[in-house]
Amino acid sequence: MVFAHAGKAFLCLCLCAFSVFFMSCESYEDPSHTLLEGYFHESEGLKQASNDSIRCFSEKVDAFTKCTPSAKNDPLYTKIQENIRGAMLQLQLNIEDDWGEDIYIHF
Repeated sequence: MVFAHAGKAFLCLCLCAFSVFFMSCESYEDPSHTLLEGYFHESEGLKQASNDSIRCFSEKVDAFTKCTPSAKNDPLYTKIQENIRGAMLQLQLNIEDDWGEDIYIHF
């Protein structure tokens, strides 16, 4: 009788442990995705950044992907790369005219 009661308690304990295990698997979030979200938001403002800032940001993302190669499979990674390329392709001309005014042209 005691063994039957202990067996039911053990079975109940196992079922509870498995249910917690399966619930925790469903709510698992990849920490690299969270970092990529931050990098993506930062990359959206690169068009207003200096070339040096763009280069530093690009190096930061490259270092992250070297440490976490699976991050390259994330859809945000391609968007970050597009933002970096778009910021690097901009051309800014500063022209100072005869009246002492600066003219800025962005392409």
